[in-house]
Amino acid sequence: MTTREPQTEMKRVPDEDVLVEIENLKKYFVSESGYIDRFKFELDGGLPIEYDINYVKAVDDVSLKIKKGETLGLVGESGCGKSTLARTVLRLLEPTEGSVYFDGEDLADLSGENLRRRRKDIQMIFQDPQSSLDPRWKVGKIVEEPMEAHGMLDDEGRERRAKELLDQVGLDPQHYNRYPHEFSGGQRQRINIARALSTNPDFIVCDEPVSALDVSIQAQVLNTLKELQEELDLTFLFIAHDLSVIRYISDRIAVMYLGEIVEFGDEKEIFNNPQHPYTQSLLDSVPVPDPDQEGRKKILEGDVPSPINPPSGCRFRTRCPDVIPPEEFAFDDEEWAAIRRFTRAVTRREFDRSELAEMKERYFGGLSFRGDTDDVLEESLGYIEDEEWEQAEQLLTETFLEKSICAKEKPEYDVTPEFGSSRHYAACHLHRD
Repeated sequence: MTTREPQTEMKRVPDEDVLVEIENLKKYFVSESGYIDRFKFELDGGLPIEYDINYVKAVDDVSLKIKKGETLGLVGESGCGKSTLARTVLRLLEPTEGSVYFDGEDLADLSGENLRRRRKDIQMIFQDPQSSLDPRWKVGKIVEEPMEAHGMLDDEGRERRAKELLDQVGLDPQHYNRYPHEFSGGQRQRINIARALSTNPDFIVCDEPVSALDVSIQAQVLNTLKELQEELDLTFLFIAHDLSVIRYISDRIAVMYLGEIVEFGDEKEIFNNPQHPYTQSLLDSVPVPDPDQEGRKKILEGDVPSPINPPSGCRFRTRCPDVIPPEEFAFDDEEWAAIRRFTRAVTRREFDRSELAEMKERYFGGLSFRGDTDDVLEESLGYIEDEEWEQAEQLLTETFLEKSICAKEKPEYDVTPEFGSSRHYAACHLHRD
């Protein structure tokens, strides 16, 4: 595996509008099945033998720019890599490859005292407001601890600032000597916010800071964050899986799937003009209060692939309802949908060989395929009759699905925005023309 090499230039001229720039960032983890990067030895005859270890590609080639004073929302399903990206940006995890520029300085190259000094300017608000607070410490000590770690102020000055911060986030400064268990969940999260603000940071990563709170408390905390951002000119990377929260707090939105950014644009553009099937599926999954309104339009297919061996081309293609058929087959929409449904059923072993005639009628009844398609389908049914499921799956996948452009090429397209003029990026081959 390629590993990151130190850069000789640690500083570059920053874009005056951009505070944080993420370039081709990767974070891979060794899977549980292995313990070394590569094991190599030679037999007595000199023939080399190598064993490669599998890697979990939690974050894979992500590039983003976060403007000064804005909130960039990062949304996606659980396990897509959002929190790993956040921790890698802050150097809580070491990047495998790539760069993270903060005000022109590459954080990925910093270490020791240089990194410690930079941490004063970049802080984090964690998801769980209870487990992220030390139950043995009083609130005052919790808020003062970052200031003490960076040598800011004296004891009296830190106490004064801690009480000012408690008041600033909507708590009573007299609660300075209380313990975390004496507060509600929303109040504990406000303590976390006060702690994050204690070092006067420019950039704060909010890792699902309201997901553990009741809806009414969520609104209070979000309003507090927005007020503090305007007052202190803060820049946020805000992570959430709740689209209503993302819409309320964000200026721009990045949609993440299986370690990659699949769509990026202004908040209005993403919510009113989504151009990636995954984004459309997320939006269609949001419950609506009107019982007469149409239900979900983009229903996700299949299961989330393993980040150890993600799909080639478009990573979303194994679940996408809009996979493009291969050009060499003149399928209409109904035929292509039937082939994909049948292939998925074979992959999942959803029937046994005693049901072959019934399955053929269920998936292909009324359809008349041209060319070699019918021969391939009959051959796959023959494999299933002989209980050779893997051969049937391989035949169907290699003949049809892997010949789609969605499987052969990685999609990267800029699309014309309908709301505003900011860049709208969508990683979907539907925009190839």
